Amino acid sequence: MRKDTLTKDPFFLSIVAALEKKIGEGDRIARVNSIVLTDAQILSLLNKVAASARGKGAKSSPARVPRDQILAALAEQFILLRASIFEKKIGPDGAETETPLSSEPWIAAIKLVKKSIRLGTGHLRGSRGFLDSLGIFLQRTAAGKSEKQRSSW
Repeated sequence: MRKDTLTKDPFFLSIVAALEKKIGEGDRIARVNSIVLTDAQILSLLNKVAASARGKGAKSSPARVPRDQILAALAEQFILLRASIFEKKIGPDGAETETPLSSEPWIAAIKLVKKSIRLGTGHLRGSRGFLDSLGIFLQRTAAGKSEKQRSSW
């Protein structure tokens, strides 16, 4: 699939948005527990998730510190997210079937999120540029939704 086609596909963009929402939720949980995640930690996690989607076994050790427990829980959320997404395909007989999300769009969505993180991070070690801007974006989105809900009453 061509990248320019993917970024115009609402289905693909919804996968990217769902990934970013999970990242935002994980960061919010970390902050509530006085844990600071960095963009680099999220990049590393996404690299592991993409490697797993390619069939490469990820090295896993027990999460001993709270930060690692949150990152492990976030990895699990990514696995559950992918398992919850189905693609609609039209068979040769014209019948529509749903199949589990294949690795190609999943990995492409992860790559796009990683690109966003790199753009948000810049060259600062320990940066939270992406995570901070994502948190603001998600708060505004949630506020906008609640405002629309109030106005629709």
